[in-house]
Amino acid sequence: MAGAAGFDARMVRIPDRGDMFFSPQTPTTYFIENVSVGVKTGDKWTFFDPSTPYLEPGMLRWQEEGTQALVSDPKEGFFAATQYSSPDRSKRIRRATLKLLDDGTLDGVVSYQYTGHVAQPQKLGYQDQTAAQQEQDWKESLQNRLSTAEMSDFKMQNQDDPAKPLIVGHHVKVPGYAVRTGKRILFQPAFFERNAGRTFTETARKWDLYFPYGWTEDDEVTIELPDGWDLDQPTAPASSHFGDTGEYVVDLRKTTDGRKLIYTRRFEWGKAQNLLIPAANYAQVKKIFDFVEAQDNFNLSLKQAANAK
Repeated sequence: MAGAAGFDARMVRIPDRGDMFFSPQTPTTYFIENVSVGVKTGDKWTFFDPSTPYLEPGMLRWQEEGTQALVSDPKEGFFAATQYSSPDRSKRIRRATLKLLDDGTLDGVVSYQYTGHVAQPQKLGYQDQTAAQQEQDWKESLQNRLSTAEMSDFKMQNQDDPAKPLIVGHHVKVPGYAVRTGKRILFQPAFFERNAGRTFTETARKWDLYFPYGWTEDDEVTIELPDGWDLDQPTAPASSHFGDTGEYVVDLRKTTDGRKLIYTRRFEWGKAQNLLIPAANYAQVKKIFDFVEAQDNFNLSLKQAANAK
């Protein structure tokens, strides 16, 4: 189709960086088995993979991004760099509107949107499942993180559409989400990161660290506070920027009436294709992720209002 439209379109071979790191200095076809399509616009080549299910238009599999493709030519083939999808192409967008009860129960509705490299494997996994199986799979995943969670009104959209984000929504009730200790209620505003676990637990690493692709997490959680309770000297978690690789930005604010808390969180990683981290720098990366996870586990305290009975 691209050729019929007047573009220079050719078959290309692309290595799989999920298997090994390819060098054009050793151009053995054994190491570049994947076949895709290259289209030249101006002086730039862009590559497309029409055969991989649920791959977002304009994206390659992450294993084929940011590497060297062998472009076919009647005289002599040549290598050209494949595109790399920035972290904002692969997003987890999560929203929650919740109410905290004075017995520690959290109740409300949540929604999730997934795009790019985050969405594709999930759509692939759901393609052979019935609606009931999809709901059960999601429920088990939720309860692995929040064991007391109750889920209802489950809906999933676009699981068979590669061009649209995967969307999931449901009602959730979590008894015992907050802890009541005497005249205080303690709770974690980062609902989507509650009990998420640590990313890196080892103190040292022998081999280099490799992230498959960049991604962005974009959260907003609105929590209505229980009647008769106020925030007790609230402070916000800390934000940080990680050079050219990523950033972590959080914000915490109250609505004008003081009855709702709005928590926002944005974590971006893998900018400028900074995915391969030497083993010597592992401690620095671990420190970054430990910092993020510590801020995610930040707790707020509520105290009974002065006029509460």
